[in-house]
Amino acid sequence: MRLNEDEEKFIAKRKKLAKIFPVVGGGLFALIICFLIWAYLRTPMLLNPYAIKEKITNNTMQYSTLTLMSLMFPVAMWALFSSIIALIGFMFSLNALERKYLKIIERITKMTSNQEDSPDQKAVR
Repeated sequence: MRLNEDEEKFIAKRKKLAKIFPVVGGGLFALIICFLIWAYLRTPMLLNPYAIKEKITNNTMQYSTLTLMSLMFPVAMWALFSSIIALIGFMFSLNALERKYLKIIERITKMTSNQEDSPDQKAVR
């Protein structure tokens, strides 16, 4: 079974994307981790409930901010970033599956093209 030109272009494009993704996905993962570290150091109240607790005990936090943030805001931030990290993990998993499928397609097309080119097949035609 031969692939037509559009299918070959599609497979080539998917192979290229499958090869590039580990770099892009790793970069996304590193970017998220760097942002978490930056946010933790720059604005600890975004991610650290203990920083909020300290401001509460020192009476340096406004009451409106206290009611808005309390302890739910850091929990929400961790949930958000955990979801993003899980999503990137799923992307890596899907990328591995796609590479596997591309290898299977490549093997099948090589097998069928070898069978079509074999002298036994030419004699049958």
